[in-house]
Amino acid sequence: MNKFFISLVSFFLTLFILGQKYNGDIEQNEPRIRDYKEKKNFPEEMKLFYKSKESDYIVFYDLDGNEALYQYRRNQFDQDADYKISGLKEGQAYRVKGRWKGMLVYYNPIIKKNFFPPEYFSLQELKPELIQDRNNKPVFVLVSFESVGFEQVIY
Repeated sequence: MNKFFISLVSFFLTLFILGQKYNGDIEQNEPRIRDYKEKKNFPEEMKLFYKSKESDYIVFYDLDGNEALYQYRRNQFDQDADYKISGLKEGQAYRVKGRWKGMLVYYNPIIKKNFFPPEYFSLQELKPELIQDRNNKPVFVLVSFESVGFEQVIY
């Protein structure tokens, strides 16, 4: 009992001395999808959480809940691509690399019209107003992803 108490106290003392607390897999100061929309340009790599699979896309979201779609397969018969993403876990943070190819437009502020189902606009067709609208989602071609869950050491 005494050894257990001493080891428990030393464990918490070590945590206190180190002063590092676990902040989550993605830091609060990490740029968000909204920030990139304001710049009208998206980077090749972002840290995002995995949400789900929709058709030929996998959906990721940032700390604000804004979503981005990554095309991971050519069509529904591309079984090799299904195998590559089989290890994704919902809610897990990933460093996702992809090439920006367009936007899924749910609302067009230029003509003030909602689209259901959403309409796809390639980079050549996009206007700045379409990129900045909060309802529209960026679409990427998936290059790679890796988990960022173990970047911080938990003491």
